Amino acid sequence: MRLLMIIIVVMGMQGFSQAQSGQTWAVLASGLNKDPDENRSKTQAILKFQRFLLEVGGVSPERLIVCMDPNSFAATDDTQPNDRATLRQTLHHMARSVTDQDRFIFYYVGQANRIQKTLRFNLPGPDLNHADLVQDLNAIHPERMMVILDCPCAGLLMDPLGLGQKNRVIIAGAGSDQPLSTRFSQYFIPALSDPLSDSNQDTRISVLEAFRVAVQNIDTFYEQRDLVATENPLLEDDADGIPSQRPWTFVTQGKDGQYADQWFFQ
Repeated sequence: MRLLMIIIVVMGMQGFSQAQSGQTWAVLASGLNKDPDENRSKTQAILKFQRFLLEVGGVSPERLIVCMDPNSFAATDDTQPNDRATLRQTLHHMARSVTDQDRFIFYYVGQANRIQKTLRFNLPGPDLNHADLVQDLNAIHPERMMVILDCPCAGLLMDPLGLGQKNRVIIAGAGSDQPLSTRFSQYFIPALSDPLSDSNQDTRISVLEAFRVAVQNIDTFYEQRDLVATENPLLEDDADGIPSQRPWTFVTQGKDGQYADQWFFQ
């Protein structure tokens, strides 16, 4: 198997500026998208996030693995296939490599379908069952972890990934009962580097601030078309397994949002 390509993501976190001895590991993975336009859009999301990490996050190309369709226009000798076996092997590699002083990011963008209480991530060949993904992610023990699932019904994983996990930010592009394709990455990734996202004007953009901009833009998309929203992004970071649609109200509500508000990419 080709050597894994890894990228370091240099990230800061308010309240942790004196404890940056660890490193950041990341896995970006795209799912199977049969529609050509959607496939192109999801692949571009992977490329934009990777570019953000390189150009804004101060990345050194050593600790990030990109898994995508080998036939994709964006595939290179450094990317890995996005089949179930390779993706799980990649996560097992992370479990052996990531330390309790490190940070870890997992990002999935693509299709998924819910069958009763099971979410299946659509990959070439056999799908990846969400129970296997949860098991593989739970085997990684960093200082803190972020999981971004930009796919239908992603909210189903908020409880198994978030309950009791005080060091995690979990973001879902749609609720557990929303089976249609999502647009979250289209708005979230640009918001990470848009100065207008800096709502508190502290010259840094937190994950929470970027999430808020993404939610507002998605809401506007449906309102302008007089449509019922088929996707409601969710965020969980208070370890109760119950996500919030408006986590930026954590100051008054005392729920999700505080941890994401302290996570910065620069």
